[in-house]
Amino acid sequence: SFPTRRSSDLAYKVARKIYEISLVSQVIVITHLPQLASLSKQHIKISKYEKNKRTYTNIKELNLEERIYEVASLISDGKVSKAQLEYASEMITNK
Repeated sequence: SFPTRRSSDLAYKVARKIYEISLVSQVIVITHLPQLASLSKQHIKISKYEKNKRTYTNIKELNLEERIYEVASLISDGKVSKAQLEYASEMITNK
């Protein structure tokens, strides 16, 4: 189901609280919420893939352009548009 305005507001409140905590302590968050991901100082993408019937994990620190794309991907459920990229960029740069 599509997130309601209320759930979006709640996600922003949680994101802001985690951000406040991060100002005095190290915080590690695993999330699929763009509101949380957009506030991060450092964004690490963890993915997995299968090759020859084995599962491998890939861990990559993202640069700003990659962060914007990942947040846009979270907003759009994987189908990224120019408008979502612009919104993601705004979310990340306007903390």
